[in-house]
Amino acid sequence: MEEKIIKLLEEMTGESVSRDTDILSDLGLSSLEIMSLISDLEEEFDVKIKAKAMKKVETIGDLVDLITELKEG
Repeated sequence: MEEKIIKLLEEMTGESVSRDTDILSDLGLSSLEIMSLISDLEEEFDVKIKAKAMKKVETIGDLVDLITELKEG
């Protein structure tokens, strides 16, 4: 799952990313790009990501952990 998320972000941004990459400061994604990312992740992993949960996500690792938690929950 982590590899899929990283690949999706690399395709979206054209940047190389890792678990430690900060979504806002390192990638500089706009709010529209973040909404698109959330939509893509929800579709890819069949989960519903709430805005409240996304507020706690800062890095790619946080995002991977959130989706893992939602899949297992």
